[in-house]
Amino acid sequence: ILKMTVEDALRELGLPARVEHMDLSSVRSAPVDIIIAQPLHTEELRGLKALVIPVTNFLDKEGIKRALVAKLQEAGWIQ
Repeated sequence: ILKMTVEDALRELGLPARVEHMDLSSVRSAPVDIIIAQPLHTEELRGLKALVIPVTNFLDKEGIKRALVAKLQEAGWIQ
């Protein structure tokens, strides 16, 4: 569900991206730019080079869009 919601959010924002689903152990060694995960997992992901975005409601596309834009702006990837 989260994958589809993120894909829709990115499409609506006009941001091209490939979205993949991974478990925590796989994401540590994967070449990823952004990780979207439940807040209970974000602490485990600290120290990775990827941007980590916590999401509590997997169906809240508008909330995911706001979180993506905020984190991407903070990182200087978009204006």
